[in-house]
Amino acid sequence: MKRYPADTHVHTNYSFDSDMKIPEIIARLEELKLKYVTLSDHVEFAYQYPEEVIHRLEMRNEEIDKLQKKTKLKIIKAIEVSEPHLYKAELEAVRNEIELDCVIGSIHHLLGVPLKKVAHIHNIYDIYLDSLINMVTDSDIDIVAHLDYIKKYNMQQEFNNEQLTTLLKEIIDRNLLLEVNTHTKHMDEHYPSNSILEQYAELGGKRVSIGSDAHKKSELYNKIATTSDELDQYNFSKGLVIEKSFRKI
Repeated sequence: MKRYPADTHVHTNYSFDSDMKIPEIIARLEELKLKYVTLSDHVEFAYQYPEEVIHRLEMRNEEIDKLQKKTKLKIIKAIEVSEPHLYKAELEAVRNEIELDCVIGSIHHLLGVPLKKVAHIHNIYDIYLDSLINMVTDSDIDIVAHLDYIKKYNMQQEFNNEQLTTLLKEIIDRNLLLEVNTHTKHMDEHYPSNSILEQYAELGGKRVSIGSDAHKKSELYNKIATTSDELDQYNFSKGLVIEKSFRKI
């Protein structure tokens, strides 16, 4: 089986919740003989002005450019934006000012608060899927991150199949990349689940990326090789986004 030579979701010390410095990320992934890494630092427009985000990313990209000259590992410049459909003008301002290969969209908040604080609410899965559908249909993103992330906080409810089908069809119709996220500390299954990936494949979905969502060195490339082998059953095109375009790897 062909080895997946990338980690497409990594957070550096330019994210609020990671202390990993870019040189140590590069050194570790060079040890693993990878070819690509996507640095996808958090952007939370609910708490940050676009000017703050732009300043932080300018510093990060300057560091990346210096390090890229010293490594064969391709460093992909990305961000992970929470609820990008709610902050379209802010995201546009950042994309206009900062060089970015891709934008990852994710849902970390619902009803104006962090997801974990409302995960117990009745029919929260319906609210969560509605938010994902709005994100996919009405924001300038390239990749959909950890689609069923809500199960981290609540595994008692189930997704409405009609909503889920609508969401997956929108991802396919917009040619977005569906991320398979292996950052599952207390769970046996990646995000999204195999049942969702099977439905995605049945609807005609082809494109996936695989990322560790690493926030510390020990998490880099964690479970990606085995997950890549597991995904072979779906005949997906496994790749990543560089310069806003899908590349199969």
